[in-house]
Amino acid sequence: AYNSLKDGNWPENTEDYFSFFNDLKQWAGDPKRRVRIRDQKGTEIDLSPYENLKDGDFDPIEVYAYYIGLYINNMHTKHIYLKYLLSFPVTYTKSVREKILNSFKKGLAQSLPETIRNDPSYMERFQVQEGAGEPAAYAVCALQEYRFRRPMKKSYMACLTSVAEQRTLILASGEKLPGRRSGDTDT
Repeated sequence: AYNSLKDGNWPENTEDYFSFFNDLKQWAGDPKRRVRIRDQKGTEIDLSPYENLKDGDFDPIEVYAYYIGLYINNMHTKHIYLKYLLSFPVTYTKSVREKILNSFKKGLAQSLPETIRNDPSYMERFQVQEGAGEPAAYAVCALQEYRFRRPMKKSYMACLTSVAEQRTLILASGEKLPGRRSGDTDT
């Protein structure tokens, strides 16, 4: 999409632009920020500041976590993660960090295969925790990406980095579930 816009190939329907929520991080950290979003069918949702959302309200961070979970927990990656570490900007209050952890826990849990969600022995190992701050998390992912340090055996980490903002979120860390295919490696 970016390349199309850069090359001057504007889409015929620019209404799709308003169905993307690109200020999620800023909205979550601002206790006064209200946002109005519109889906592709035209339904509008007025969002209170993130800290003011109540159980049952539409939570875009939970939806975001669900989609991230679908991306990293699937048969194509051959991994299903049960332990997640999130990094946060240093400006987020403790209550915002706790609320985001809860939203991620709900969204990531829903992204797990149903057989995992319905198995108490797996779900008692399911964790979403606060990890290192963003600068440290970015350094860990950069070191891993450039292979300056080999990860410990049986330890896996998935990192999502927004290059534009130089922000890193350690999404998953820990042991992979049993059921490795022959030929899988520890790196």
